[in-house]
Amino acid sequence: MHPHRPFSDKPFRHRIGGRQLDLAEWIEVDSRFDAHLAEKDRLLKERHEDVFSVTDGSEAASEEVLSLLTEHMQTYFPNLLREVPAGLHPLDHAGRLVQEDLCIMIERDGAHYLAAASLCFPSMWRLSEKIGRSMEDIHRPVPSYQEDVGDVTESMFSRLRVDRPIWRLNWSMSEDPTLFQQQGHSSVSMIDHPSQLFLRIERQTLRRLPLTGAILFSIRVHVDPITDLVSQHDREALARSLELLPDPMMAYKSMSRVASQTLEWLRTAP
Repeated sequence: MHPHRPFSDKPFRHRIGGRQLDLAEWIEVDSRFDAHLAEKDRLLKERHEDVFSVTDGSEAASEEVLSLLTEHMQTYFPNLLREVPAGLHPLDHAGRLVQEDLCIMIERDGAHYLAAASLCFPSMWRLSEKIGRSMEDIHRPVPSYQEDVGDVTESMFSRLRVDRPIWRLNWSMSEDPTLFQQQGHSSVSMIDHPSQLFLRIERQTLRRLPLTGAILFSIRVHVDPITDLVSQHDREALARSLELLPDPMMAYKSMSRVASQTLEWLRTAP
């Protein structure tokens, strides 16, 4: 299992929680690299309209993303830089080079909008419903998001500097390890045993593009069996985070029907 542990023993509140990103660590590569890129290729072939979308005015930023990603891969992972079909949109090309999903945010009239995305591994949201919408609209279904961090997030996006990229973590649980999950929330059914669950952890990065000024939001999805949490410390940390989730957020993360038995298992399993 990857080392990311986004669990907290503090009462739940939406927090940006951004930490400064070392650009040498911008892209994560692991043993699933080939499998993840093969899955991207399949989705982009079979469900292209579901996983790729752009709006007018995003071409220059897309070209900049491709240039930055190509340079990064040449520098840090030269043996993994792959050939892709000719004639692709530059963001489509970029998305096929890395395990991360790539979303471009462009500011207009004081708000940031999702202008383009290569999103093969969504965590229970549909690109077609979010493309072209503002941050506020995109997060409207998220309980207490606007009250907690809505204005703060917009301000942070506006102040993000080229030389100060950031990264953060998000987490949920699922009975399904599939990377492509665009179905709505509250979809987890009762499971036979909590050990059947999977942790879905997102490592997100935000960096301002130096030429166009757009913001690139990358999302690296890690899915691992909950049984990979072998230390009691990690299990207790997850249990405490789960225990502190308010009911609306528990439902939004699709965990209401599995929470109680999962808590018991986390605290009693050998």
